[in-house]
Amino acid sequence: MLAEFRLIVNQSIRIALREDIRSRVRLTRAAYRELSDEHDVYKQYIPSAFEVSLAVLKVYRRRVRKGKRTAVPFMRRLLLKAENQSYRLDRTSGRLRIPIRRGMHVDLDLPLSEWHRTYLLDPSPGAGDAFPTTAPLGEEERTRPPGAAPSARL
Repeated sequence: MLAEFRLIVNQSIRIALREDIRSRVRLTRAAYRELSDEHDVYKQYIPSAFEVSLAVLKVYRRRVRKGKRTAVPFMRRLLLKAENQSYRLDRTSGRLRIPIRRGMHVDLDLPLSEWHRTYLLDPSPGAGDAFPTTAPLGEEERTRPPGAAPSARL
């Protein structure tokens, strides 16, 4: 799966370079159908691969613009960038389910300490997200006097 994702990223880098594409929408219009037909993967991974490839290309174009020595980019490292709708995390057992393609998935048992469990099982809104984009503020943080040290709860 990781090698397949890397291959999709590298193909989308080549397509974006060939057609001088800089936005995810244009790359989706130009390459999604072709990559979807060619690769038997969970289809939500293709737009994620576009995001990775455009980030790599942004660095490449900046280096070219500044006159630094650079080569045409490609991903060497195996990776998978999954949106939070594409995987499932059982918060009590620590089992992470990652889909590969329709009807196929991988289950990973993640070791959870008591600290992880208290965070994942927190019933407050926004808390318990596997990878939160913002830290939830408790009542004590909202009423903390200015200049006081933040609590270690976050």
